Amino acid sequence: VCMNGTCSPHSVLKYDCNPQKKCHGHGVCNNRKMCHCFPGWKPPNCKVQGSPSSGSLSPGDTLKTWLLLGFCLFLPVVVGGTVLAMRWKQLSSFCARQTSQFDG
Repeated sequence: VCMNGTCSPHSVLKYDCNPQKKCHGHGVCNNRKMCHCFPGWKPPNCKVQGSPSSGSLSPGDTLKTWLLLGFCLFLPVVVGGTVLAMRWKQLSSFCARQTSQFDG
């Protein structure tokens, strides 16, 4: 743990996060008592290999990911639907004018 520009053992934080148990020996505990995994290990408990980067995963990260994904999928559908509705209206009025010209 780095404190005031010097490295200190994690015991100076005086909290119950044992990195050997909680992070399965593949990470360290951060100030929020969460595992910060070594490269190649996945959060939240560093038990599964496969992550190219290290880091911790907070509950808010998952929510942010789903919100961003939902927004990126929802916005194009709304924009596409609006454009399609506008074009449909223009096409309908154009066809109505063409039909009335042929009728009479």
